[in-house]
Amino acid sequence: MIHNIVQAAKTHKNYQWAWQNYEHIVQQIIESQTGKNVMEIGGGRFPTFDQAYVEKQGLKYTSNDISERELSLAPHWVQRAHFDVQTADESAIEPFCNQYDVCFSKMVMEHVESYDRAYKNIFRILRPGGMSIAFHPVLYTLPFLVNLAIPDSLSSKLLASVFPNRTDDGIPKFEAYYSGCRISQSVRDNIQSHGFSAVWQVPFYGHNYYSKFPIIRNIHSTVNDMIQDANISVLASFCYTIVKK
Repeated sequence: MIHNIVQAAKTHKNYQWAWQNYEHIVQQIIESQTGKNVMEIGGGRFPTFDQAYVEKQGLKYTSNDISERELSLAPHWVQRAHFDVQTADESAIEPFCNQYDVCFSKMVMEHVESYDRAYKNIFRILRPGGMSIAFHPVLYTLPFLVNLAIPDSLSSKLLASVFPNRTDDGIPKFEAYYSGCRISQSVRDNIQSHGFSAVWQVPFYGHNYYSKFPIIRNIHSTVNDMIQDANISVLASFCYTIVKK
């Protein structure tokens, strides 16, 4: 089942498809599992799925976050797990070990200081045969390189100028490290070294960070089409990283 999901996703290279269909991909992974214990990593106050879907599927749905404030704003029907997915403190992860059939995250892994520790912990909290999927940016895209290079106070203002909802009262911006946010065999090998039976990365191309700058947007579109047609994954903008325990 998972091989079919991965291969189908690989036929769609554009970032817009990745954004529009991520929830459906996660649903397919959830529904492929016999167990229904699900954790959204970095879900905070905004769980991806609504109460109707969770109840229909009979899920035990847990929202994880490093921020107590974010979790305090989560809806009443989700369970809460307050810990840093990349923590080196094994005792913080211990209560959640071998409990989850599916873990997933969206635009979280770029904020993880050590992807190596994060996947070590994800392996621990998954049950045997469990799956995890992370939707994350890829570092070598110019806006992400700029975000990494400049002070967070300045990058926050730049982001809010393009996307007005990216504020503390809307969708907060957290510090980005881009640890492991690359598409490469070495990254896959390192993730798999923690004990996963399989690791897949699905690249997607393009972004809308130049939406308010027509000339730059048009140049980017032309260059991106060339990169996408050649499927140069190292220069992709986004990625689904999928692992199986």
